[in-house]
Amino acid sequence: MLSYFLQATPAADLWTKRRYVLRVLTDFAVFLSGIVLLLMGSIGTVDCARAAAVSDLYRAEVTVGSQEPAAREQAFKDALEVVLVKVTGSREIAEQPAAATLLASAATYVQQFGYRARGRATTLNVLFDGAAVDAALTDGDLPVWVDERPAVLIWLAVQRGDRRYMVADDHGGQADRVVRTVAARRGIPVLFPLLDMEDRAQVDVADLLGGFDENVLQAAVRYDPDAVVIATVAALRDDDWRADWQLYYGGEPAVASLKGASLEAVLGDGLHFVADALADQLAAVETAGGLGGLLMSVEGVDSLEDFARLATYLDNLALARSHRIYRIEPGYASFLLEVSGDAANVGRLIGLGDVLEAAPRPVLAPATLVGKPADGGKPVDVRERVPALHFRMLQ
Repeated sequence: MLSYFLQATPAADLWTKRRYVLRVLTDFAVFLSGIVLLLMGSIGTVDCARAAAVSDLYRAEVTVGSQEPAAREQAFKDALEVVLVKVTGSREIAEQPAAATLLASAATYVQQFGYRARGRATTLNVLFDGAAVDAALTDGDLPVWVDERPAVLIWLAVQRGDRRYMVADDHGGQADRVVRTVAARRGIPVLFPLLDMEDRAQVDVADLLGGFDENVLQAAVRYDPDAVVIATVAALRDDDWRADWQLYYGGEPAVASLKGASLEAVLGDGLHFVADALADQLAAVETAGGLGGLLMSVEGVDSLEDFARLATYLDNLALARSHRIYRIEPGYASFLLEVSGDAANVGRLIGLGDVLEAAPRPVLAPATLVGKPADGGKPVDVRERVPALHFRMLQ
């Protein structure tokens, strides 16, 4: 096409036409270069794994012997026990007297239910009233683990005889199915690494089996997870499996060495270990939150828009029942929160979001506020209170 265009052009205009074609080709080359740079910039990036509200915390599906009322009542109890394990983070929750009372009246908390045929079995799918269940747990001084939960990145190596492999996000094998099934039962959002070229350039199966955790943790950074699990599973015999699990979340890693008769057993026990360890830190029994509430300060509040965004965030913070302004200065605001749980629980929950990040506590001049206790008693001077939590707004 270009050859015909030049040949059909009169000689007097040939140079002008050549310059036009060269300019078009140059512009096209610049365009292609931009596309290449964009593609190169996208290499090695993945969607960030951020904590999110876990769905279906208050839904469970259990096998039922028949559709008779007596069988349905028992299925309601079984389903509610499944839900309580997810919501409280405790596998032994049914042993608590307050939970036993709740289970005895399981039918009163049912919002919806429906039967399903699964092969020769029949299951009952039940949705419970989440607000009512949480209120009953709170009344019974039992923990409630809010639906905002850490996204857990799992690096898993399996060794069986001469075969050694890592489990990738799209693996679809037995290990992947077991992990995701148990994680769903415990309400834990999990993901596996892609194990693409970038991952394999930093980590191979020998790193996991050999305990080179630094390489694995560095490779995990691209996924921006809230927690990282490094797990190795090995078969000594067909009925003798061993597994080592390490959970990196917060301070020192939590570790567990497990034994089981099958791959399914050690993987299931490992996921329960992870869920138990996270629940120990994040599932909260409702408390008062200190004199007048938990004091939280935030820097980087530089405009009315920032303040409105912060107030909206606190309105929707799961562990905070209410909040009120404690102090406002240019670029700074602090609040008294009435919360469920302690400062550490609230801090961990806020750290899972994308509105605030933890920051060193500033040295502040004394405030001029004189507060009153929650019971309306004698005023208490709170000028010297140091914020229990301090954050910086993310833009």
